[in-house]
Amino acid sequence: MAGVAGYSVNNQLANANLQPEQIDEQEYGGEFRFLNDRVSLDFDYYNKKRSKSILAVPVAASSGYTSILENFGTTQNKGWEVTLGVMPVKTKDVTWSLSYNYSMDRSKVLSLPEGAKKVKLNFIYSVNLYAEEGQPLGVFELPQPLYENGHIVVNSAGLPVQSPDQKIGGSIEPQFRMGLSSDLTVKNFDLSFTVDYQQGGKFYSNTAQLLEFVGAAQNTTYNDRNPYIIPGSVQATGSGGYVENQTPITHANYYSIYNIGDNPATAFNNLLLTRTYVKLREVTLGYKIPASVVRHIGASQARISVFGRNLYTWLPSSNHIVDPEMINIGSGGLTSEIGEDASGPPLRFFGAKLNVTF
Repeated sequence: MAGVAGYSVNNQLANANLQPEQIDEQEYGGEFRFLNDRVSLDFDYYNKKRSKSILAVPVAASSGYTSILENFGTTQNKGWEVTLGVMPVKTKDVTWSLSYNYSMDRSKVLSLPEGAKKVKLNFIYSVNLYAEEGQPLGVFELPQPLYENGHIVVNSAGLPVQSPDQKIGGSIEPQFRMGLSSDLTVKNFDLSFTVDYQQGGKFYSNTAQLLEFVGAAQNTTYNDRNPYIIPGSVQATGSGGYVENQTPITHANYYSIYNIGDNPATAFNNLLLTRTYVKLREVTLGYKIPASVVRHIGASQARISVFGRNLYTWLPSSNHIVDPEMINIGSGGLTSEIGEDASGPPLRFFGAKLNVTF
């Protein structure tokens, strides 16, 4: 202020005992070409072991810091990637090529510092992101409703009872990714597009939590928000047994079902969303200006094109809330993979280009 520099204390605690990260990786692959390069196949398999990874691990804010840099432990990543290319049409005036890509990565936590079985990477409300020995890197642990022989247990007000044990609700790791691109050229015109597909994985959505909090989420309209009995629910008798629940949730208590503060277990079914999506990533339409025209400006070639990006995103019915790519909790890296916090939608972008070569 007024030209005077301002300073603040770093909220990340340094660590004088940090050691260099070590990576041991084996990789195997091959490239194959057939029919005068009309068909191509690229294959790659890897097995990577990463030890002494450096990570900012959360600490209690009462310490004066929010995180400390630590050597994280040992993790393993195994995976493979395949790219198949074909050119079904190749003539003087028309060429058409397609490229398909498939990739899969599997992580596993092999060991953690000082013999720990799990380390908390990040958290929001009752949702925790852990590195847990023997599990994929980045699993969600959070409260769940209490069940008795498959029936949800409710209290005297008819509201769900929270289980004393937390449960793994999935991991940040997608099952696989795929991509398809097409390039078609007809004389001086060309048309290309790219489609991406990701399957599986989980993320926490604070947008979903806020929609539930204000009653704007679709699931909060159940039974037109009138009193109802949770289907199949049971109540404890006090003598160790359970009976069919006959207590409806009243108007006064309806809010408590969807408020994560009153019912932390709502996150297990409603706030952990799938990372699955299909995206029409980009479409481009171009025209190569004839040489007889561009030579008048002293150019050797010129091309004009129009394009659009993020033109369409398809999401499954289990996530009609937010784009899974809009991850924004934290400052980046592994800890930010926990999810998104009231992020805006991605931009749909249109543009035009003129490329001239002299």
